[in-house]
Amino acid sequence: FADFSKADLRKADLRSAKLQGVDLSDAQLQGANLKNAQLQGALLMFAQLQGADLSSAELKRAELGDTKLQGANLSDAQLQGANMVNAELQGANLNGTQLQAAYLGGVSLQGTVWIDSGLQGANLSGAQLQGALLLRTELQGADLRDRKSTRLNSSHTDISRMPSSA
Repeated sequence: FADFSKADLRKADLRSAKLQGVDLSDAQLQGANLKNAQLQGALLMFAQLQGADLSSAELKRAELGDTKLQGANLSDAQLQGANMVNAELQGANLNGTQLQAAYLGGVSLQGTVWIDSGLQGANLSGAQLQGALLLRTELQGADLRDRKSTRLNSSHTDISRMPSSA
């Protein structure tokens, strides 16, 4: 697999790039265009992706631990099974994002908006959800223990099968 760890790719145009399994750990990708990029199984730990466009990107099983994604566009991104432990996503666009069975422990999600997103079976234990809006977002089987948030509004979120500790 290609090694682009610590690469400076700020504002790079990587639309529709085929980067499956690539190592982008510690890479500088602020403002990069990764729309429709194929990043399945990619290593993005500690990467700087603030303001990046990852809309419709394929990030299934990607490693995104401690990644900075503030203000990034992740609309319609596919992140099933991704590891995003301690990632920072404040103000990110998560509309239509699919994170089924993803690990989001300790993730910073303050001020995020989730519309028509999927979090079924995701682990959000210890996630920071203050000010987050979850509208028509699926949470069946999601682990929300020890989350730090305001209350979840059942008129905006499908909480029919959420753990009772939520």
